[in-house]
Amino acid sequence: MAISNLLSKKVTKKLKYIGMAATLAISIGYAESAKALIKMNTSGTWTEVTGSPYNLQGLGTDKIRWGKSTGDGKSSYTFTGLNDIDLKLDGSRFLLGEFTHNNRPITDGSITGANLALNFDIQGSDSQTLDLFFKHDETANGPNDRTERYCGEILGYKRRLCPDIVELPKTRSLDKIVIGGEKYKINLKFQRIIDGEPAIREDGTPIYTARFKTKENKSNKAKLFARLTKVKRRVPEPTAGLGLLAIGTVGTFSLKKKNKQSVEKN
Repeated sequence: MAISNLLSKKVTKKLKYIGMAATLAISIGYAESAKALIKMNTSGTWTEVTGSPYNLQGLGTDKIRWGKSTGDGKSSYTFTGLNDIDLKLDGSRFLLGEFTHNNRPITDGSITGANLALNFDIQGSDSQTLDLFFKHDETANGPNDRTERYCGEILGYKRRLCPDIVELPKTRSLDKIVIGGEKYKINLKFQRIIDGEPAIREDGTPIYTARFKTKENKSNKAKLFARLTKVKRRVPEPTAGLGLLAIGTVGTFSLKKKNKQSVEKN
């Protein structure tokens, strides 16, 4: 076997071990950072709406109101942030805040959606803001509307009031947030609050949903949860510079051999 080939194989093997060790170190680092407790504060403001709401109020604050009251006030959205949240990077859900839809019977136009600028004030990191668009379906309650999408049975001109529907944006429509130099995708879910308690199944597990049915003429509350998924970044293979290194090694050996031959001839 040529000495140049032997040297090249030894260098390749060494670099392979170095690359494996580096990859392992990075993986351990990621795992440790995921276990570390990071604190965060959240807040939100409603920045814009779609639709043709009557007498819209509150843009730029944490509460917007709209609609012409039929006797029970205007409808509204409120977001209440939290302080000292444990930001979880292990893929489990964590609480961001509380969403409230005061669903009132209104007339003369409603929103069809609203944008919440959700601010993340993360410990040891720059403050970041995500724009979250809440889709709103204002179901009609008049006696001439015979739609049964979300309502019960219609009996003549009398029927149950229809709940509205609030939908969270899909993950793919969201920006990513950066924590400790790593990018994360965010997935959001509601957990409805019923009689003051978060909705759970019979076995005690939480009920999460992206579609929140809000009862008419009620103050409907839900907790807003998030789950972060790290955007995988490709770790370079430890073979990137092997070709050049091997060429350099062979070249150096060839030069030494040539110089030795020249000395012998002289």
